[in-house]
Amino acid sequence: MNFALAGVLNLLYAVGLWRRLHPGRAGTWGPILIGAYGLGLILVSIFRTDPANGFPPGVTAATHPSWHGAIHALGGLFVFLMLSAALAVFVRLFLTWKERWWAFYCLASAVLILLIFFTGFSNAAFMARTLRLATLIGWMAASVIAIKLLCTPDTTQHTRDH
Repeated sequence: MNFALAGVLNLLYAVGLWRRLHPGRAGTWGPILIGAYGLGLILVSIFRTDPANGFPPGVTAATHPSWHGAIHALGGLFVFLMLSAALAVFVRLFLTWKERWWAFYCLASAVLILLIFFTGFSNAAFMARTLRLATLIGWMAASVIAIKLLCTPDTTQHTRDH
């Protein structure tokens, strides 16, 4: 349920991004990637993950992945890649706006998401925690970027390519 709600909210966020930024920097790819991220969240909400490595607590791990667990895992990969790609698009936007700290924040978030996501699988004991941490970093970045864009005045120098 949480993934589905987050997915719908990110689809709405993508529409807002399109309206706010299009046809300027990040005005096409930012909304498309955030929209894909939202669709991926809806996908992982439909297909349950398999129990593994002590998650959820008290459940015995399956010996082979189920079809729905495999779809959930691939959907998770898609979600983290789409959000990281969207953050990379926002790096370019904020550099164009000469907002280096925002660009750095987006870049650091994208790198951390991918680093934590891919290294989280190497330590079974911490896998659930690392995936939650990567999710927190991603959701926080998407949220503060939305707030930043909402609070930034809409001027032609910010929203249009030169």
